[in-house]
Amino acid sequence: MLAYHIESHSRVSDSKLSENSFGADADDENHAFVPLSPHIDRLFCLLRRCGMSAALPPAFEFLTGLSTWLHPNLSIRPSAARGDVLGSDDAAAGVSIWSTAAIDVGQTVACIPKRSVLSHRSSQLHLPDWNRPRDLFPTLRLVLVVLYELHLGPQSNWSEYLASLPSATVPVGVLWTGKAKVWARGTQVDRVVRGLGLEHEALRQFYDGLPEKVLGAIGHPTREAFFRAYSLVSSRAFMIDAFHTVALVPLFDLFNHSDTPHVHPEAEHWVCSTCGSFGFCSHDDQDEGDELREEAPLSSPTSHPTESGEDETYDLVTVLPIDPSNGEQEIFNTYGELSNAQLVTMYGFMIDGNQYDRVDFEVGLEEEQMREWEELISLWSELGLGHEEQCHELIIPLPPTTNSTTGPDL
Repeated sequence: MLAYHIESHSRVSDSKLSENSFGADADDENHAFVPLSPHIDRLFCLLRRCGMSAALPPAFEFLTGLSTWLHPNLSIRPSAARGDVLGSDDAAAGVSIWSTAAIDVGQTVACIPKRSVLSHRSSQLHLPDWNRPRDLFPTLRLVLVVLYELHLGPQSNWSEYLASLPSATVPVGVLWTGKAKVWARGTQVDRVVRGLGLEHEALRQFYDGLPEKVLGAIGHPTREAFFRAYSLVSSRAFMIDAFHTVALVPLFDLFNHSDTPHVHPEAEHWVCSTCGSFGFCSHDDQDEGDELREEAPLSSPTSHPTESGEDETYDLVTVLPIDPSNGEQEIFNTYGELSNAQLVTMYGFMIDGNQYDRVDFEVGLEEEQMREWEELISLWSELGLGHEEQCHELIIPLPPTTNSTTGPDL
């Protein structure tokens, strides 16, 4: 299960926190489900460390603010709110989304303002040192963005969000080394890692090859900090639309994954890749290769996040009825139709009874076997028994027989 970690330097009392400290009560008439302004401004202010209450640790205050974007029947539950004792020795606490009342299918249960999304579009970091920013893997591009925002510290619009993420590297399979990598050799996890084209050594080479100008802009992070940032992006980012592509979305990553989810994200993917507009815009007549941001400096602290999607949201909609039979029910999202090997590789966890689990078989040929195979194909072609288009095919349709009696059509 995906754990959302909370870091705090404040000592929390060993007394249990009440459930309604996190999220709204379904019967609270004052809690209207209005995710747009002024609530957007309030939450975006929280992201910038504005108006922070001293009553709760910053990360808890941040989570309480995120409940504004949730359906009133849903609440955010740190482990302390589910009965666990959160003492000074607890470095992190799992978080999930729970329902205490029924919600019908087709209902919007979460609205996340587009301007709260952290991506290469909303960040002030630009990467002109590559021939084109799109030459970067979207995941690696977002990793550099995260490192840049972490380097900004309290000046980052996402400082509270980033401070609430795990302080340790998430054990995603891509980063496995040593005994773990040896254990995974020849397994489905090994196949998924090779299929992604990214593994620990490749990521290390990418980090070691970063231009000095880029390293300076992101604060010269250590290699360990780079791997941690990669693990955060791998385990939490979503592909949301053609403008932001891969992005970190506050609140979305609080919903744990299931192969039978209750909710599913809804958003218009095919928006303008330059400004994010869903409707007609001035970029529709420009060449696809025009990139307005490529001329910007590597980092421009005086610039502001994009104004695209000022009042637009990314929504989560129910696809299964929610009816808590025992008074409460955890609500699950889906990260895709992923096998446990894929979940372990990219997210660092697996689920019981995964309906998308499968076993792949690979047939490999040694060099000598490959030569024999090629000789056989060549001989087959010389005999005129191979296809012209696909001479490697050894199975061809049988020619019609002239002596046999034609049977009935089947």
